[in-house]
Amino acid sequence: MKLPTLSVALPCYNESKSIHDILERFSQVIGNRPVELVLVNNGSVDNTAEALQKELRNPKYKFARTVLVKKNQGYGYGIMFGLKHCKGEIIAYSHADQQCDPLDVIRAYDELLKYDVENVLIKGHRKRRILSEFVITKGLQIITALIFWKVYDDINGQPKVFHKSFLSKLTNAPNDFKFDFYVQYMALKNKMEVKCIPVDFGQRKHGKSNWAYSIFSKTKTYLGFIVYMIKLRFGELVG
Repeated sequence: MKLPTLSVALPCYNESKSIHDILERFSQVIGNRPVELVLVNNGSVDNTAEALQKELRNPKYKFARTVLVKKNQGYGYGIMFGLKHCKGEIIAYSHADQQCDPLDVIRAYDELLKYDVENVLIKGHRKRRILSEFVITKGLQIITALIFWKVYDDINGQPKVFHKSFLSKLTNAPNDFKFDFYVQYMALKNKMEVKCIPVDFGQRKHGKSNWAYSIFSKTKTYLGFIVYMIKLRFGELVG
């Protein structure tokens, strides 16, 4: 049986130092699977464009290509831009900063193929996190459950893998870091099953997070999450 092609969108914002390593790791874990890697240069202002151009000349990485967002409009925008350029029947997204192992994308793809692929979302559930991150994640999960009366697993856990038909449901996706929640929200709203695989979440090898670089930035981001979720819920109740 011919396997459906997996397309993986990775948003790259100022990730010039990570490009080689991420391509090399994907080349190690793909095996014989039909995989397309779409590296989104998400309006980078460092040498990401040059790094992509250099690395993609290597025939070893013929499974990969790049698309360009000329001006950064946010994390979620970059992901959607990449997903819309995916050619595979199964599509996925994850991080390009090496906090998420590309092997987990492949594991999630293999897991999805066990089910009715059009009605299931596979996502990562992060294990062995530091205590402060675990507490924040659990706190957000409890708040979400209270707002929606539904259990949302590890909202920011990646990768996320699903059938391309689900992309047509993501009609009002936020451009920022609320994108991860929105994807799980829309999956549940459309009666899809959300299934999880355990994944490790490592430390960045290069650069710094664009939203979690300080207590203030983290607090601002999570408060934004909560306000966004309340607005969604209010829209459900009055709609």
